[in-house]
Amino acid sequence: MNRAYSSFTALLIFFAAVAVMDVDQILTVHRKKLALMEEYDRTLKLQREVDAQTRWVVAMKQDLLRLAPGDAEASAVVTDLNLRPSR
Repeated sequence: MNRAYSSFTALLIFFAAVAVMDVDQILTVHRKKLALMEEYDRTLKLQREVDAQTRWVVAMKQDLLRLAPGDAEASAVVTDLNLRPSR
């Protein structure tokens, strides 16, 4: 008795496994994309804060350099911090 077996079940299992792995990969990529977008947003916010602080420090430095010739305390701060005019 020679019995023929159908490969349909094996192929169905194979394609189901491929589909599950594909969905898993899609979800993993989506999760990583969301995490990256959140990190990017935090980085942009931090960059804006850094820019604001930098402008504040530059303005303070310019004020100290402007006041230094006539004010002993400003002159001492300029000397202690070795501040020089920006180019």
